[in-house]
Amino acid sequence: MKDSQSEKALEYMTSLDKHNQGLQMYYIEYLHAEALLNKGEYQNAISYYQKFLKGYRSLSFKKDAHYKIAICNWLLNNEAGSKNLF
Repeated sequence: MKDSQSEKALEYMTSLDKHNQGLQMYYIEYLHAEALLNKGEYQNAISYYQKFLKGYRSLSFKKDAHYKIAICNWLLNNEAGSKNLF
């Protein structure tokens, strides 16, 4: 997703969603949410961050995902949703 290639990354991640085989890689959900956040699709980004939080077992990136959900809610003018996480 570096070098302004998040659109291409979104295409790859969408194709992974269509071919749901093998082991689940929750970090991909996090990256998918990041790309959607950068694109301005805040509601979709929230759902991917939530998928990530639901399945990811490590503590890494969890605080960041909660923070990004709060930012998405704030950008969607959902103060109640953002205050719960800030």
